Amino acid sequence: MNAISEEIEQLDLGKTADQTLARLKRDEMAALNSTLLHELYFASLGGDGRVLPDDVASAIANDFGSVDRWRQEFVGIANGLAGGSGWVC
Repeated sequence: MNAISEEIEQLDLGKTADQTLARLKRDEMAALNSTLLHELYFASLGGDGRVLPDDVASAIANDFGSVDRWRQEFVGIANGLAGGSGWVC
């Protein structure tokens, strides 16, 4: 995000195509949103990320059958990214 913001700051807006500025602003917004979602996600887990709070564990068990099954699915999907970037949910 910082690199995109710096690139925007260095633009000569009088000589830059509107489409270029729009693309950079979209990229900047996507990078910011990714950062915010990352922080919100990890902040909501609480603790050390290994033991889920009871209310979270209950909701996960309700949706996935058990916390262990959810964890296996989550780790499997994450491993399937094969080093690429993305979100697992």
